[in-house]
Amino acid sequence: MKRLIGLLTAALIAFGMSGCYEQLGEIDRTQANALEKKSFYGVWYRLDVVTDMPASAGFGFVGQTNFGGSGGKVIFDIQEDKLVVYPYTETVKDGDAKWHRRKIRTYWVEGKEDQFIDLLVGNPVAVFNITSHFDIIREYSSSTGAQSNVLSENTTDNPWWKRKYFRVDWMSNAFTNLMFPQGSMSYSPADYYVQEHATDDPARFHQEDGYFHYSRRLFGQPMSTGACSTYSLAAGDCSGAAFEVRVSYRRADTKHINDYETRDYHDNPDAGKFGFFLSTRHTYDEEYGLTYTGQDFKAQIWNLWQKSKQWFPVDAAGAIVDDAAKGKKCLSNADCERPALCDQDDWFVEGTCSVSKSIPYTERGVRPIIYHVSAGHPKHNWKELYIVADNWDEVFRDTLSWLFFWEEKWSADKISSFGDVGATFGQRLCTTSADCTGHALASAEVPAREDVNALAIGTAKGFVVAQDDNNKRPNLNGGALLMFVNASANS
Repeated sequence: MKRLIGLLTAALIAFGMSGCYEQLGEIDRTQANALEKKSFYGVWYRLDVVTDMPASAGFGFVGQTNFGGSGGKVIFDIQEDKLVVYPYTETVKDGDAKWHRRKIRTYWVEGKEDQFIDLLVGNPVAVFNITSHFDIIREYSSSTGAQSNVLSENTTDNPWWKRKYFRVDWMSNAFTNLMFPQGSMSYSPADYYVQEHATDDPARFHQEDGYFHYSRRLFGQPMSTGACSTYSLAAGDCSGAAFEVRVSYRRADTKHINDYETRDYHDNPDAGKFGFFLSTRHTYDEEYGLTYTGQDFKAQIWNLWQKSKQWFPVDAAGAIVDDAAKGKKCLSNADCERPALCDQDDWFVEGTCSVSKSIPYTERGVRPIIYHVSAGHPKHNWKELYIVADNWDEVFRDTLSWLFFWEEKWSADKISSFGDVGATFGQRLCTTSADCTGHALASAEVPAREDVNALAIGTAKGFVVAQDDNNKRPNLNGGALLMFVNASANS
C-alpha cells in the first residue's frame, strides 16, 4: 500500500512539473547578431557610401561613393577564423584568370559543408574576424537525449564548418580600402559598435533576404594642404575629421547579370559624341604588363528589359549543340570561353556554357523603373521629385518607341544595323508613297490646336487619334501612346 501511495505521489509531482513546464514556455538564451551562414551564398554587389561628414571637412562629402569601382561583385568565403571577401570579377582584365583560383567551402549546401568548389577569384578586398561558429538548438540531457524548453548556442556537437550560424566582427576589417579619390589623406579606423536595441540608429547592422549593411567610423588626417586651403580660400578647414561610411552588399541575380547586354563604349571617341558614366578596367598582357590600349570600357546603362537573350549550349570547342547535356559544364562565367557564358539556374550550381542571341525588342517585355525616396525627405519637395521621375519616364518611353520603330522598319527592309545601306540618316527604302505611312515614332503628345492635345494611339486594329481637352491621357485599351511621322497640325 505504501508503495502504491509513493507511486501516486511521484506521478502527481511529475504532473505538476509538466504543468510548470508548459507555463514557462520557451526560454531563448541565444545572443544578438547571429548570422545564418547559408544566407551569404552567391555573388554580391558591394558599395561604400559616405553617410556622415562634417561640413567643415575639406576632403569629402555626404553621398561620396566608389560608384561600384572598389570591390564590384564579390563572394564570401567562410573560414574557421576569417570571413574573406573575394572579388568575383577581375579588377584587371586577364590579370587573375590563369593564376588565381581558390577552393571555396560549400557552406550553403545542406550536407555538403565539408566539400569545396574551385572558383576564379581575385585578391581579397576585405577580411573580417569570425568570433564564433555555433548551432541554435534546444538543450538536452546527455544521458537520455530528452530536450528541454531552453534554446542555446551549441559549439561542441558539430565541427565548426558544419555549424549553421556564426558571428562576425564587422569592425575588424584587416584590409584598408581607400575608396576615396584624395591621395593626400591618411585614414585610420575610429569604429564604434551600435547596439542591437538601437533600432532607430541608421548605423546599426541590418540584414534582410539578399541584402545587409553596416557602418564604419573613420578618421581622416590631412597629409598636405592639397585637401584644404591654408589661406582660408576654401570653405573647409585643414583639420582632421571623423566621418561615417556605410558598406552595403546586395546579392546579384545570375540570370539578370548574364541577360544584361553590355555596351563597349570607349572614352574616345564614343564619349565625345554622347557621355556615359563608364566602368573601366586595364588589361594585363604577359609580355607588356598593364596596357592602356587594351583598356576595357563599358557604358553604365539601365536595363529596361525583362529578358534580352536566348541561350544556345556549346561544347568545349565552342560549337553549338542541340542538347545541353552535350555542352561544356561550368560553375561560373570564367569556366567558359567568350563569348560563351555560364547558363545556370543559380550561383555555383553546375550549368552549361552557352552563347546568346538577342531577342527582338518587341518580345522582351519592359521592366518598371522604381524610384526610392529617403525616409524623412521634406514633403514640400515631393512635387519636384515627381516632375523629375516624369521627365525621365518620357525619355525612356521615347527610347523604347524609337527602338520599336527602327526594328519594325529594318525588319521590313532587311537592314541589320545603322551601317547598312539604306539606314543612313534614318532613310527608309520604298517603291511607292504607301511604303512610307503607318509608322510611329515616339510616346509624345501632338498639338493639333493650341487648346487640344491630339494623341496617336496604336492598337491591334491600327492607329487612331483621340482628343483630350482636359489634358489627360485616355484609356489605351492595351495600346501605346504614339506620334505619327510627319503629323501636321491639321491631321
